[in-house]
Amino acid sequence: MYSQEAIGVLKNRIGWYPAIAPTPIVITNENQISVSGRYFNGFNPIATVENIKASIYNKDADDVTLNVELDRLRNEAVLDVLQKVYNTNSRATAAVTNSIISMNYALDYSGNIILNQAKFDEAIGLSGTIKALELIQTTQRSNLNTHNARIDMENLKNAFHGSFAATGQVISKGLYAQYREAAATLIKVLFPVQYTSPVVLNKTHLW
Repeated sequence: MYSQEAIGVLKNRIGWYPAIAPTPIVITNENQISVSGRYFNGFNPIATVENIKASIYNKDADDVTLNVELDRLRNEAVLDVLQKVYNTNSRATAAVTNSIISMNYALDYSGNIILNQAKFDEAIGLSGTIKALELIQTTQRSNLNTHNARIDMENLKNAFHGSFAATGQVISKGLYAQYREAAATLIKVLFPVQYTSPVVLNKTHLW
């Protein structure tokens, strides 16, 4: 459905921003690659390499271990997006579904992914940021709050789910909602459809 080359191209779209001095953390050049010029901490300021290192289960983790984890997060971010856009998307898995023709249906999407790589940036950035924050949220490391007292469950909850006024009105969208919207938009852009029969809405033909 898509090649390792296509996965690699998308993986390099969003990078990890280097640790801020005087922090001695060293991030490999590979993990810093950002063809788009965007970084995961740009999607949420909690998603930093410092916070991720403090969240790794092994309290003695060195920079090598950290870089392996950062690479894993980048890879999983891309695979999660591809899963939503291709593997579980009926427009990508079948040419015709319920009278809906998928105009860009194909057996292999590698070339199309590479051609449209910039369109994946938002979804990949949000996916990777969510995975980083989920790691921070579930860590058993007792020193995380000492490392960064600003990280607490309320901040993470707001990051994931957004914030709301007392009336229920959305003040800011959370990462989960933003990611769902980004993936849905990507599917709509990459897979336009045509209907094999008129669509009827309130007894009115749309065509």
